Amino acid sequence: MLVLFVGLVFMYAADSHKALHELNVEGILVDLLSEGNDCEKTYACQAVAAMSSFLASKEQFRDLDVFPALVRLLNNGNLVLRGEALQALANLTSGNKLNTLALYEAGGLKRLVKRLSDSCPRTVANAAAMLCRLAVQEEDIQYDVLSRGAMPALVKPLHSTDAQILINATLCICELAFHADARAQLRRANGLEPLVNLLRSTHTEVLRCTCMAICVCAKDEPTAVAMCKFGALEMLHEINQSENSKTKFSEFALNSLIQSSLSLKYGLTGCLASTDVITDGFFDAGKFWFGQKVLTLEELSMEPVNQRLTIIAVNASIENSADGAQQFVSPQGKVMDDISLQLLVKEVKESILILNDEAEQCAALARRVCDAMGGATEKEELHRFGWLLHICLLKCQLQCNVVPIGMISKGFYCHRALLFKYLADCIGVRCTLVRGDNNRAWNEVLLYKEDPSSNGYSIQPCCYIVDLMHQPGNLIGANTAAAIRYNSI
Repeated sequence: MLVLFVGLVFMYAADSHKALHELNVEGILVDLLSEGNDCEKTYACQAVAAMSSFLASKEQFRDLDVFPALVRLLNNGNLVLRGEALQALANLTSGNKLNTLALYEAGGLKRLVKRLSDSCPRTVANAAAMLCRLAVQEEDIQYDVLSRGAMPALVKPLHSTDAQILINATLCICELAFHADARAQLRRANGLEPLVNLLRSTHTEVLRCTCMAICVCAKDEPTAVAMCKFGALEMLHEINQSENSKTKFSEFALNSLIQSSLSLKYGLTGCLASTDVITDGFFDAGKFWFGQKVLTLEELSMEPVNQRLTIIAVNASIENSADGAQQFVSPQGKVMDDISLQLLVKEVKESILILNDEAEQCAALARRVCDAMGGATEKEELHRFGWLLHICLLKCQLQCNVVPIGMISKGFYCHRALLFKYLADCIGVRCTLVRGDNNRAWNEVLLYKEDPSSNGYSIQPCCYIVDLMHQPGNLIGANTAAAIRYNSI
């Protein structure tokens, strides 16, 4: 009779909720969840799920302490009962923060994580959805979700072919991956490759949620580079080339990947804005194309020495060594200290940072960069400068394709512009870094000058290219004939 009763409740809840609520059906169902047999509990879970469509019943179930009873059923050996208990919890917590907190307080978190590995698709989808609801609660709960191993547990659902599982799992990753530790957990659990592979999905919502997850995961460079190694750049580029597939989410995901690594951004776009601040660890490996394999600086340093590949690395960190030098190590174990760059940074901060006028700072910095990289050279004499031989000798000396920029004493346009950008960023001078053809690169600075026609009352922004090669310190008006001559052969 009890089975028949709860079956009728399940069938007629949508039409007779008020009458059932007045009969205190919620109390009867809660009792059954604790005292009934598996069959009665299964029907009771279904009835709870049906009654939970109504706010009054949601609140009544919470007041009757239904959550501990349902949470206990999540460990039941009966797969069907387990699944119905999860469905009841999913309905109870949908759009209801108090019930979500009650689920957490009843100890549901640990069991939800465990259910991510179930064989029933609906169970996994519901578990991921509720973990996502927990992840958007207070920060302490978010950290508890992570500490329970939720991020590694989400890797298995990422291999599913069920759209709802994939949507809920990627949304959960979106919420958790704001924490750096969560992103590291996902990397260690080999979760980035299946996440990136979801970019091949033809399901619109799966693709949208995947792009959102990639945006969040790209907040740190190691995760972004790892996703690029699994083909995220190429796939997003292909998606964005299609008018039918492209969305704001796919465009944002691609931009997030590129922006997460300035080394990658410079390689792909050939331009760093004044707001892109170069920090230690940046490297220039030349132009980069979509479809080209993405390698880390460490991987690049292990490549056999050749004439074609040269990587200029920037690192003046004073940590991680006894004498204060960050160390690059060649494949042969040879230490490559960039002490020269450290000293140059110190000198620039002491002598140029103190100058009051930004134009003076630019000119002084340009002259210092020029001095450090072999001095001024007339354009007609560039073929005699010997910078290419100098770089080749450094690579042979180091037995590595990676050359610390501080070791370069004969630098060409590309080396000088990179050094200027790095040093300018160190002292807060705003400038860009733009790559041209034939090893050209230059810096643009925006300076404010008085408008002669306004009697000194108007100050206009003017863009200049900084001469680092021929007349060091000279500021050349951008988009002028002189600027074109400087940037090209």
